[in-house]
Amino acid sequence: MDTTEKMAVAMTVERVLVGAAAIAAPGPLLTTFGAPAELNNPALRYTTRLFGIRNVALGLQVWGARNDPDRLAQLAGQNAAVELTDMVAGSALLAGDSALRK
Repeated sequence: MDTTEKMAVAMTVERVLVGAAAIAAPGPLLTTFGAPAELNNPALRYTTRLFGIRNVALGLQVWGARNDPDRLAQLAGQNAAVELTDMVAGSALLAGDSALRK
């Protein structure tokens, strides 16, 4: 297995494991990520499950492209854009809500 394929496998494992945890056990995952208990409600757990579905889908796309360097490069860029968007959205949320910064 070459380095590119190893990286694809690692990205797949991370995406699918975090995604599966978000789908199967959103409440405990939210606690692990530091969400305040009072914000752990059905709406947030539903949104967390959507996040999980997205992560599993992204991971499976990478898995399917693990032997196609051009497609893998494209998906790596898309995954980086998703991570950047998550980071910006999370930072904006934290900046605007002091309850989440505790």
